[in-house]
Amino acid sequence: MLLAYMKIYLYNNVENTLNLDNPLVRKEYLNYYPADIVEKFGDKLFSHKLFRQIAATVTVNRALNQTGISFFYELMKGTNRPLNEILECYLLAEEISRLPQAQGRDMRP
Repeated sequence: MLLAYMKIYLYNNVENTLNLDNPLVRKEYLNYYPADIVEKFGDKLFSHKLFRQIAATVTVNRALNQTGISFFYELMKGTNRPLNEILECYLLAEEISRLPQAQGRDMRP
């Protein structure tokens, strides 16, 4: 139950401020779709009416499932940085550490 509330809280804080040009956010967005859909439509998916909402949802859900309910809130309190910046930095740290590959998750380019 707490995880659901934290997902709502984080989503509400990052939906309108998430950098949709960030290649890691775009990668998360594309991972939402089956490979054949990405292959068929490619960059046209970025013009989807719900691009911002889907990108924020999948990014928030995966990051919170990975880190737990207090991670982003504690970082926000400790750094005084906005949640969208913390989320994007988390994606970068995860990418640098190759965490998705180590966990065997499909992370298409």
